[in-house]
Amino acid sequence: MKQFLVNVEILLISLSFVLAGCSSDSKEEYKPSIPTIEFVDDSGTNPLVGTEGGTTTLTFTASDSWTASVEAATRSVDWVSVSPTSGKAGRVTLQITTQSNDSYDERNAAIRLRCGSTEKTVTVTQKQKNALIVNSNKVELDVTGGTFALTLQANIDVDYEIEPAAGGWLTAVSNTRGLQTSTLNFHAAENLDLEPRQAVITLRGGELTEQVTVYQTGAKPVILLSQKEYMVSSGGETIKVELKSNTSYELRLPDVSWIREATTRSLSAYTHYFTILPNDTYDMRTTEIVFFDKEKRIEEKVTITQKQKDALIVNSNKVELDVTGGTFALTLQANIDVDYEIEPAAGGWLTAVSNTRGLQTSTLNFHAAENLDLEPRQAVITLRGGELTEQVTVYQTGAKPVILLSQKEYMVSSGGETIKVELKSNTSYELRLPDVSWIREATTRSLSAYTHYFTILPNDTYDMRTTEIVFFDKEKRIEEKVTITQMQKNAIVVAQDEYTVEATGGRLDFSVKANVDFTVETSVDWIQQIDTRGLTETSLHFQIAENTTEGLREAIIRLKSSDLNQMIKVSQKGNSQTDGSIDEIPLQPW
Repeated sequence: MKQFLVNVEILLISLSFVLAGCSSDSKEEYKPSIPTIEFVDDSGTNPLVGTEGGTTTLTFTASDSWTASVEAATRSVDWVSVSPTSGKAGRVTLQITTQSNDSYDERNAAIRLRCGSTEKTVTVTQKQKNALIVNSNKVELDVTGGTFALTLQANIDVDYEIEPAAGGWLTAVSNTRGLQTSTLNFHAAENLDLEPRQAVITLRGGELTEQVTVYQTGAKPVILLSQKEYMVSSGGETIKVELKSNTSYELRLPDVSWIREATTRSLSAYTHYFTILPNDTYDMRTTEIVFFDKEKRIEEKVTITQKQKDALIVNSNKVELDVTGGTFALTLQANIDVDYEIEPAAGGWLTAVSNTRGLQTSTLNFHAAENLDLEPRQAVITLRGGELTEQVTVYQTGAKPVILLSQKEYMVSSGGETIKVELKSNTSYELRLPDVSWIREATTRSLSAYTHYFTILPNDTYDMRTTEIVFFDKEKRIEEKVTITQMQKNAIVVAQDEYTVEATGGRLDFSVKANVDFTVETSVDWIQQIDTRGLTETSLHFQIAENTTEGLREAIIRLKSSDLNQMIKVSQKGNSQTDGSIDEIPLQPW
């Protein structure tokens, strides 16, 4: 029994701990939490939108799921919207889109954000369309002048200014500058001059302006035009002619078919509309409309000038060239400045020749390079003048099979050299060397299929020699030849290079063989050449003076041509060696 009581006591103690633990956990589980909406940096929470509308953003964080809506009660759902309209907890960027405000009033909209039981309101404000409306842009006064009022409708502050040219005859009456005003009052003094006058009142509100022209008649009959000259485009238009007159006037239209009075648009006796028909000619035209009072002998003229129809006419929109290309001209008829452009795809084979861009030009010159490709090609030249364009397509045929040598003739020195033969070809060609031993192809030096090197051996003969190398395509029956001419070995040859003459002197003759021009020099003055130069002679003649001395004397005759020298030694016996039997030394056989 005692043991049973102890067990019950332990059980009760354990149960009390369990109940205590459950009680503590229950309090934490049911602790209430409040959803939150927090704007990032508090920026843009009340967006201000311009008149033109657009899209702005608003950033916030939500602790739970959220929704966004435009309140219907604000009557704004037709011009403002939000996106997205709902989402989960986290950072949110809300897009607020507004349409343009075409009204003259500022407007507001409320965007309601909800997160659980939490709500926040964002107010979107859009500015109004500014307006400055005056009841009339023209005031007509008689000669006595007086006070008149301008009635305004504006939702902005309005200021006014009377042009300085008014000279004080037009003044404001009891108006305060820069304030919101519904009526502005002005006073015109009496016009004591015979001539009429006018002045402009400018009304300003922000970026808006309105101008009111005040006309006042003079004391004498007059017709006063607000504008005397009109420039009309070639497309035609309707012009408005305003005038002021204190007399009955008539209207006289010019005798042309391109001006008509638009009587149905006439707003008053002093406003006239005239329709100017399009100008389909290539010349500017001018005429006058006359307002007159025949009885009082007064008139005013309106000059109307209409621009010509711009024209850009090219003699042909197609140019066809053969493979060789060349220079061609485009003839233009234009009454405007003309510019040109060759499409980049031409790649440089089509170029302009001595043309100045943007100037009035009657002829434009272009050059097409030779087309070495087999395929034809084309390019477009675009001519521009104002808003007008003309395009000319240039077609060039492809090349026929060709072998084109950069050089066809070579002159080689007698010492020999290696020549470089370059060519262009759009066909497969062969090479045929001449049947001579002094030309060899240096194949190891060939740089490409269109570059060939040939070694010309030295010419040890005394004659110039010539031969040909042939490049050919047997199948297409085409060939080109390279002519190689090699200079001869230059030489001056004499029968013997040493002569001995008697002391008595005399004549010395010997033959020369040479294939070059040469000159003759002697080392002493006792040997004189009888003929001046040996350019074309085969024999040379010299006069040897008598040697009056007893000793042997020697001299040199030199034959010179460029880098050639032929030396001939002449020895003359002394006087003691002379036996009197020799007057002239005979020439030895060659």
